[in-house]
Order: sequence, then C-alpha cells, then structure tokens
Amino acid sequence: MKRQHPNNPDLFWCPKCESYKHKTEYRNSKRNCHGIGSYCRDCISIPAHKIICSMCCNEFLKTYGGNAKVCDLCRPKYMAERTKIWQKNNPEKNIRNKRMAEKRSIDRLSEHYVIKLAKCDGLVITAESIELKRQQIIMKRTLKEFKQWRKEIVSDVDENQ
Repeated sequence: MKRQHPNNPDLFWCPKCESYKHKTEYRNSKRNCHGIGSYCRDCISIPAHKIICSMCCNEFLKTYGGNAKVCDLCRPKYMAERTKIWQKNNPEKNIRNKRMAEKRSIDRLSEHYVIKLAKCDGLVITAESIELKRQQIIMKRTLKEFKQWRKEIVSDVDENQ
C-alpha cells in the first residue's frame, strides 16, 4: 500500500491509526521522501503505555500466561501478582528464602549505617550505643515483618470465608 492517497496528493496514510490524514497533521521530517513524519501528530502524542496497555490487562495475562509482554508502567503490578502466585505454590522455598533474606538483612547493618542513624537520632556514639541502635533497627524490621504477616493472614482468612 502506498503512503500517499491515490486521488488526493495532500492525504497520507498513518499506520498507527490506520487512516488517511492531511499533510499538515504530520510533523516535518527530512528523512522521508514526502518531507513528513511516519506517524500523525495524534499518534505520536499517545503515550506508549496506552498503546501497549491492552496487552497488560488481566484477560491477556490469563490467556498468554507468563509469556505476556508487559509495559514498564504495569510491570511492578504484574511482578507482584506473579510473586504472590509463586509464594502460594512454593511455601517451603518461600520460608527458606525469607530466612535467608533475614540473615542477609542483619549482616547488612554495617557500622557506618548504624552510626549514621544514631547520629540522626542525636545519640552519643559509643560501642554500646551502636549495638543498641543495631538491635533497635532489627526489632523495628521484625515488627514490620510481623505486621505484614498478620495482614496477609487476616486477608487470607477473609478470602476463605
């Protein structure tokens, strides 16, 4: 199919919206032989998410499973859903991974990080205060994990009822 309309030389084909539009509805481009861009101004202004988002909807994901391509805006939500499914299907591995992550998080509390947080709180920096601050951080993290766990348990109970 030729880009220029067969009867009207001022009309050109836009492949995105699949219609003929007037030459003034295109941006100027020296690359093309007609001197206009490949897509009309309306199609260029549409964000990529709106074009691809039809592939991100849940029905598309159910149809095509894990092979679905997801746009960058929907990727975090998609990955969170996939992670929850994996966690439900692999409870033993999930518990093991959480334990390993907990060990790593405790190891990651470097002296520099703990001292920086202690200074922010206005503590006098001593060996004891650093150790107390480290324990405080670990307790806060554990409490946060417990609250998240309790929230998941309550939501699971509500779903089952």
